[in-house]
Amino acid sequence: MRNVDPGITLPDITLIGPPMAPPVELQRWLMALHGVPHRFEPRAAGLHALQQRRLNMPVELPLLLTPEGTVGGLRPSIAWLDARLQRAGGTLFPDAGDAAWVEALMTPLFPAGVKSFYAPMLEAPDVLGPKASSNVPMLDRLVVRMAFPLWRRLMRGGLKLDEFDADAARLTIDRVFAEVAAELGDRAFLHGTVPGIRDIVFAVMASPVILPAGHPADLPAVADLPGGFRALVQHCRAHPAGKLAQRVYGTRGAA
Repeated sequence: MRNVDPGITLPDITLIGPPMAPPVELQRWLMALHGVPHRFEPRAAGLHALQQRRLNMPVELPLLLTPEGTVGGLRPSIAWLDARLQRAGGTLFPDAGDAAWVEALMTPLFPAGVKSFYAPMLEAPDVLGPKASSNVPMLDRLVVRMAFPLWRRLMRGGLKLDEFDADAARLTIDRVFAEVAAELGDRAFLHGTVPGIRDIVFAVMASPVILPAGHPADLPAVADLPGGFRALVQHCRAHPAGKLAQRVYGTRGAA
């Protein structure tokens, strides 16, 4: 049990999940950007599943405990936040077409990026283990570090990596990056002079294959990556859309 100063009022929203997971990172960023108070409870990837099953929730990230009820999953969490902002006269999607654009981008890029990260990194326990177990509860750290083969099997099953086609994922990533770069043109950001919702969502969904500086999670260094994945990250970083994602993360601390 936590010792809490009775004079402190804790936020009534709790966000739970792995810090490096794109749905968790996106929710943290957007709630901070829009001034929505919340607590963040980090968990190691995959180990949030037991808690979600106890709550009869699908095993999808992020997990949100809110006054309106429990919310789980990327799209439900975005919809919940937008509805909350709309009740206060705001919105996540200020420009026409923003919501449809975000949906069209997330659908291919989110799974392609996450699986492209974990498929090689799960075979590099000396690199992934310390990062996946950083800043999470002690029991989570022990599972990841002391039972890595079991955790790897859990992650491979959850992500369906036995069915993963790395070449097809690379084509998807390249296609989405090309579309974003074409839309960007010679502007600094898709939104104009400062990042908007499209910039942030793209940067977060691309983060598994960019590993950007400014990400709040403890990400692996590019030099430590397995060779094939290191080449993919270097390729993505050098792409105009990858450079956009890095510029967006350069503003992350101001969010």
